Amino acid sequence: MLHLIVPALGHSWPQPGYTPPETPALNRLLARADPGDGAASYAETLFDLFQVPAGSRATAPFCWLGLEGEPPPGWVMHADPVHFHPDRDRLLLFTLAEGAVSPEEAQGYVRAFNAHFAGEGMVLHALAGQRWFLTLDREPAARFTPLEQAVGRVLEEAMPEGTEAARWRQLMNEVQMLFFQLPLNQAREERGELAVNGLWFGGPGRGATPVGRAPRLVSASDDPLLQGLLRGAAEQDEMESVLLFPFLEAAIRQQDGAALATALQRLDTLAGELTRREPEFRLHDCNGHSWHWKSRMRWRLWRRRPR
Repeated sequence: MLHLIVPALGHSWPQPGYTPPETPALNRLLARADPGDGAASYAETLFDLFQVPAGSRATAPFCWLGLEGEPPPGWVMHADPVHFHPDRDRLLLFTLAEGAVSPEEAQGYVRAFNAHFAGEGMVLHALAGQRWFLTLDREPAARFTPLEQAVGRVLEEAMPEGTEAARWRQLMNEVQMLFFQLPLNQAREERGELAVNGLWFGGPGRGATPVGRAPRLVSASDDPLLQGLLRGAAEQDEMESVLLFPFLEAAIRQQDGAALATALQRLDTLAGELTRREPEFRLHDCNGHSWHWKSRMRWRLWRRRPR
């Protein structure tokens, strides 16, 4: 069966008063298909489809594998570059647009971090764009909130927890102070660009042995998690296929209303094509919901999506 994965479907629109375009084909699909439960995040949606065992469900090792083509050298975790901005009595977290940090700038931050924390059992790597990772000499004894779940929340509710939570909170504060005084950041601010004044950690794990079953990928995707799962699968599953539609999430993350309108129109066209062509498929919103479509459901004319 085909699985259409649409992260951020149903999320809030970027600006107050924004009116999304009409999506009649998508509305028919959501109204006439059978609703059901789904995974609560994009990563968990993929882990379910790839049948990854519970003990191997760490995003950082698979993303590293997807970018580098080989497993990480031991423990690894995400260390995403972010911008923290104080707002009255709270701290706001902003992600940076893809390509916002040049490779030369990225290496400048990496050198500063690795020089400052030399000998502490951790090394920062900037593999591609804003895909940064921290390799570790041991497992971190803490729980971390994924970046996509931390954005828009009160940061105190998303900070590390567990035995070593205090150590990781201190590390985040140290990184902020270290990056704040870098000439790199001063130059970015002079150009009107967001400074990289922090790192957001998450997804720790390690993986060297193949796990899970890989469904067939319907269209090309450079998503590192998806590519890592494909490369790291123990076997193939010819009965399942995956079609990723990442454009809604990208537009909402960048608060780009025009890009969002274009993405919704593209999704509506795709929904129309799939409901005409596919005898059966499942749509996942990566937020706890799914919709199971079968071709006979097109005749459920009495079912309409609430406005």
